[in-house]
Order: sequence, then C-alpha cells, then structure tokens
Amino acid sequence: MRSENIIKVIEDLNQDLPEELYENGIIYDYTTNGFVEIIRFADYEICHSDMNTEEEIEEVGGLKQFLVQQKDKFIDMLIKVKS
Repeated sequence: MRSENIIKVIEDLNQDLPEELYENGIIYDYTTNGFVEIIRFADYEICHSDMNTEEEIEEVGGLKQFLVQQKDKFIDMLIKVKS
C-alpha cells in the first residue's frame, strides 16, 4: 500500500474523532522506516505491515474499515480491563 494513501486515510479518521480526544493526543498515528509500516491508535499498534496482509485488510472493505475495526477491538479490550 502506498504511503500517500495511508496518510490520507489517517487524516480522514483523525478528522472524524471528537475534538477532545484529538486535543488529548488520542489519535491515529502512522510511522514507517521504509520497510515496515505501523499504524497506532492512542499509541496502541492496530496495524503492522509485517503482520497484517493486504488480503486481510481488503476482506473487511479496505484500510479505513480495517483500522476502525481494529480500534474498536482495542476499545473493547480496554472496557474488559476496566470491569
């Protein structure tokens, strides 16, 4: 996947976040070293190019849907920890 496409998706997702989350640094973040691409939400890794295949991402409808799904799984995990 091209970095430009990833950055556009990250920008769109961050714009959809409530302002109070964004102000507190709870955002989607993208990093790469040129070989590996990592996407995090609230500093938690939700996508890693060595672990998540393009087929896996396309199965759920594309990168944006995949990231939302992974973010939701992370939030569900946090809710379990709180209980």
